[in-house]
Amino acid sequence: MTLTERGQRLLGVRPEEGRTVWLFFLHNFLLGVGTILVYVAANVLLLENNPERNLPLAYGVAALAMIATGKAYGHFEHHWLLQKLAVRVLLATVALAGVLGVLVATGHSVAAAIAIMAGYRVIYLLTNLEFWGVSAVVFDVRQSKRLFGIISAGDMPAKAMGAVLAIFIHHNAELPWLLGTAFGAYLAALLALRATLSSHALTAAPDRRRLRPQELAPGLRRWFGDSRLVLTMCLSMLSLAAVTTGIEYLFFVNVKHRFHDEAAVMRYVGTVLVITYLLAMLFKVLLSQHTLDRLGVRSVLLTLPVAALGGLALYAGLDHSDTTALLPYFCGLYLGLEVLRRAVFDPVFLLLFQPLSVPERLQAHTLAKGLYEPLGMALGGGLLFALHALPGGQTWGPFGWMGLLMLVVLYLLTRVYKQYVAELQHALSRRFAADADEPSPDAADSLPPTTSPGEIKQLVHSLTTKAGRAAATQRLLRLGEAALPTLAEVLHADANQALVRRVAQVCGRLRTAASRQLLVALARQPHLFRREAALRALRHFGVVPHEVPLFQALVHDELQLAQQLLHGQGTATSELANCLDYELLRTQQRVFALLGQIYPPQLIADAQRGVAHAARERQANALEILDNS
Repeated sequence: MTLTERGQRLLGVRPEEGRTVWLFFLHNFLLGVGTILVYVAANVLLLENNPERNLPLAYGVAALAMIATGKAYGHFEHHWLLQKLAVRVLLATVALAGVLGVLVATGHSVAAAIAIMAGYRVIYLLTNLEFWGVSAVVFDVRQSKRLFGIISAGDMPAKAMGAVLAIFIHHNAELPWLLGTAFGAYLAALLALRATLSSHALTAAPDRRRLRPQELAPGLRRWFGDSRLVLTMCLSMLSLAAVTTGIEYLFFVNVKHRFHDEAAVMRYVGTVLVITYLLAMLFKVLLSQHTLDRLGVRSVLLTLPVAALGGLALYAGLDHSDTTALLPYFCGLYLGLEVLRRAVFDPVFLLLFQPLSVPERLQAHTLAKGLYEPLGMALGGGLLFALHALPGGQTWGPFGWMGLLMLVVLYLLTRVYKQYVAELQHALSRRFAADADEPSPDAADSLPPTTSPGEIKQLVHSLTTKAGRAAATQRLLRLGEAALPTLAEVLHADANQALVRRVAQVCGRLRTAASRQLLVALARQPHLFRREAALRALRHFGVVPHEVPLFQALVHDELQLAQQLLHGQGTATSELANCLDYELLRTQQRVFALLGQIYPPQLIADAQRGVAHAARERQANALEILDNS
């Protein structure tokens, strides 16, 4: 095994995904280089001009510019092919970087500094929409879960490099060089995008799905479609963006108060940013996938709001008159929030869009990032600007509204996970639902006639003949509990496998507690044919909670068998490999049947149908819903 293969295996990248993943990583790295250089230039100008007043103003102006840009992007998203849109977005980013370079070289007023910050936010939005728009189409939900953390880590070393530059950039005269370098990085990112597009056909055609029930009001459906998931995600993005804006503002303002020398301010900010981005990169690459697999989507989603609430609560125990002690707190709060947001929250939040159809996915992502995130920034900037002159506006005030908004985020994210699972179920559901319930079993309403044990045995053996099978089945169903002792004898010891299967079906159609126990006992037998017959008949019954551990143990046995079959394929001849493939298929069917006795049967049936579907997207959604059951 080569070093490259070892690295890919460590990161969870499959061999056929290697080139695509590294192209996305390189693309994101180059976008990160350009974006952080523009960010450094904007902050150098803003921090030297009354940041307490001008930072909130810059947030508001940037939010308006981002909303207008998001609207324009959404318009062209509906009229252009995704390949054309992605290329033109990067061309617009290159042009905007050139304009900002001219503005930095010629303008040194507060208005110019605010315009440059607004330009940075617009570039951030455009590159984010372009990168994640292409990623959302190229990768399915299972790949997104494994790979979003890796490809999104590409901009972390780039931003760390930019933060190192911020340590050494202290004067406006050096800023045009930063913008020139950003211009070149965006051009290189355009080349990386073209290489990615050359190896992937990006199609955003809608797939055929069952219509959702009309859960949203007509006015809301105009914005969010029929999905409650999109509405809840957008509202949580708005609240989180407002809190992020407030914490970033408090960090920068407290650094400015602590270090009055401009060079010292930039050295401190640059050092914190370097640590933040490097920690985020290490966590994304090495830990994010394993953490997500171990804790699950719901726990990882809630990590950020819970940690943020804990960090905000720590402020109550600090000495607010000691600015020297406060600075490490604000530094830690900003660093912790950024690391969790970039390394943990963002990849999982983007994963939540994946069960949607491709057009819905792109529209929802554009709506969240292009409208609701800017609205959150505007809300945060507006509150900071309005409360600045009020008593407590720079102390307790921001912590009050940030704490309330983070509680809102926590509440919304608990709902988001349930809606994510519901969206997975909807993606796998049949296009057309049956209008009527399944007919009731063929049990007779009249009292069973008196029948001797010998006659019952004769009826049982008649199940093996085509001519007498239907009549014998109806007679046994009419006998009900009276026939069970004879049926139990057959299930326990009879060697005729066809008869065992027919008897098991009769027990399943009886739907009594005693007949179920006969089938459960049959499923526990080591003979796999008998287990299959029992599981097929048990589909007539629902889930019995106290029997769930028994079926979980049987799932474990089947998975061990599947593992042995897979290992055997490595050294098998072609004929033997075909036989092992067949046995694996039978094992898969038994596993799904066992899962139907542990989880809601309809959910498992939809998942089984999705796994067998030819489309990769359907298979991925099916596996994801099993993973979250």
